[in-house]
Amino acid sequence: MATSYSKLIHTTLASCQQGSKKSIQLTSWKPGSAVRESAKMLMDSRLSFIDKLFIRQHYLALRQGLVTARQGQLIKAEQHFTAAQKFLQSNQFSPEGDLICKSFQQTAQAYLDYRRGDFNQARTRTLEALAIDTALEEDYNFDLLGHSHRLELAGNLIRIDSRWMQCQRALELAGQLLSYLEGVLEELPLSGSWSSKQVLLLPVESALGIFLAVTSEVALMLAGKNRQVARELFEIMAYPMQLPANQNRCLHPRVHSWFLLKQAFVKGDTTTFLEQASHFLAEGRGDIPLLWYGTVVDLVTLCDDLALPNSKLVKQDIAKNAATWEKLPKSFFPLLGVLEESNSYNKLKSCSHP
Repeated sequence: MATSYSKLIHTTLASCQQGSKKSIQLTSWKPGSAVRESAKMLMDSRLSFIDKLFIRQHYLALRQGLVTARQGQLIKAEQHFTAAQKFLQSNQFSPEGDLICKSFQQTAQAYLDYRRGDFNQARTRTLEALAIDTALEEDYNFDLLGHSHRLELAGNLIRIDSRWMQCQRALELAGQLLSYLEGVLEELPLSGSWSSKQVLLLPVESALGIFLAVTSEVALMLAGKNRQVARELFEIMAYPMQLPANQNRCLHPRVHSWFLLKQAFVKGDTTTFLEQASHFLAEGRGDIPLLWYGTVVDLVTLCDDLALPNSKLVKQDIAKNAATWEKLPKSFFPLLGVLEESNSYNKLKSCSHP
């Protein structure tokens, strides 16, 4: 059996080396892009000139706040959000214009709370934004806008809970959201009405973008976990047991492949994991680099568990190559045996050439 595992590990390592040479090809989707487009179309057709003028001023202040928050300038971001809040207090909006701005305000400030590490407040604001979106849909028929934004807010809740180390709650919602996007579930346990008909109205790139963002969070949460803990968390998510029967609703076949090989890993089915991981890694990172990297982490973990004669050499090879990989999360460095200084040095080398 040990000889068989050694051969499979060498084959999987070769696939990893092959796949790592293929470039990352992320999707062009950006969070909020579909929401902004839907909001613009609805506002152009239904809101007054004054409404649109004040909403734009409010949006620009929020946008400045988000940009500075992403740059780590949290005090300056708070100042921009305070300026945006003043527009809301001016009483210049129609009722629906007021709700639109309040939803975006809560969402933006939730991000600032998230960056500060105040996850409880970030979650509270996100739930408030969900309730506001529900009112927009039910009272003012802003259906597509509200649904699109609520889906993105659901993804935000998963990210918040993940960083808050509330992994059980995050993974449970992640499994539900993935199943909902593929038509397996008809509703989500969140504010507002949900249905597969609404999902079909979403632009495909938006549904796929949210789907990939959520699976990336799942990969981050499960990476490096004790195998028994990972198995328990994986079972909470339940998504792999609810793959869509209608393959036309399958948003990303490689994501499904990853869930199946991850399932084999957490259940201790070593042969199946190595065989499936070999095919998966050979295909490259594509638009799911975190899933690819998570699979390599599992391969390293397996080498530790099996303690085969060639395990140390396999791990050394992976660590050496991983130091050059793009978009490798810092949290994965110790899991792959990568020194942060080594990774930074290789990035500097790559930047010094045209």
